[in-house]
Amino acid sequence: MIKVIFLLMVSFFSFNAQAIQLHIKVSHKIVDGKIFINGATNFPKGTKLGVRVSSVADDYSAQDYKLFVNNDGLFQSGGFTNLGNPLVGNYSVEVISRINKFWQNKDILAKLAKFKGSEIQGNKILVKYSMLIDEAKDSSYTVIEKTNLGSLKGSISIRLERKVSKSYLRELALKLREVQPRKYNRLFITYYLPGMKPGSGAWATTHFNPSLRVAILGLTIEEEKVLTKGSEVSLGEVIGEWLDETPFIGSKHTLMKKNEKIIMVRKYADGSRSEIEMIQKNQSGMSRFEEKSRSEEYYLIERDGGLGIYDDLGLISTMRAIK
Repeated sequence: MIKVIFLLMVSFFSFNAQAIQLHIKVSHKIVDGKIFINGATNFPKGTKLGVRVSSVADDYSAQDYKLFVNNDGLFQSGGFTNLGNPLVGNYSVEVISRINKFWQNKDILAKLAKFKGSEIQGNKILVKYSMLIDEAKDSSYTVIEKTNLGSLKGSISIRLERKVSKSYLRELALKLREVQPRKYNRLFITYYLPGMKPGSGAWATTHFNPSLRVAILGLTIEEEKVLTKGSEVSLGEVIGEWLDETPFIGSKHTLMKKNEKIIMVRKYADGSRSEIEMIQKNQSGMSRFEEKSRSEEYYLIERDGGLGIYDDLGLISTMRAIK
């Protein structure tokens, strides 16, 4: 009888000591132009995880190390973008964790010790995942206005939710022409980014005149990456940095204090730059900046952080803040 009980006890403890096979499934979703990394796992509730997203081709790397498994065994990262622009192309994703006291509490450490799997290497957990973001599927647009001159000419104004590539513009132009109820000899399509005023310069055009010609007039995705990659902080105390999307002369504007002066540094996509001395004033609680050499136009740092360009008639345009 004692021998039987002993065997039962051995079997019981052997069963409880059996390792748990790790199960983890990774996916992604796109919401409002942001990429969220999702996962489902049998890790215990409260397990801390991290996510790293990278692309060698785009020189991109970002991470979120504040993920925790919830009651349902699910986790989700924050939204990933590329300086506010949606990710497009091939990206590598790593879901990582550490089995140590710096990442996990004592209860979680005890539970994680029972897990096994190829994803567990010593005290490191690593799951790799690849994703291809197709901008043609993940971008949206709105028709602002449509006009025509009989069947001779048609015009369409489009509001894009974000910047896209030339290839996407070409696909969209062919699609828009195909769905028109009337076939025009010439079709002119203009594209505006969020915040751009129709009729005051488009970001891009696709004109059938009669053959299709695609042109990006403002800063492309690649040009914006180059302009926003560096900072002028080494030259002085930066007040703010903004992106000017004006067609043909897109640039980064940096206001800074340098040698006891306020300077506006303009950097263009071709690498050229200029520096202009500014005068600072106060206008209704906002900072107003004028060029020292002339005052026909002036700048206001808006309450939302944007940089507005004004003249005597009012607002001309607003630059998007990047710092």
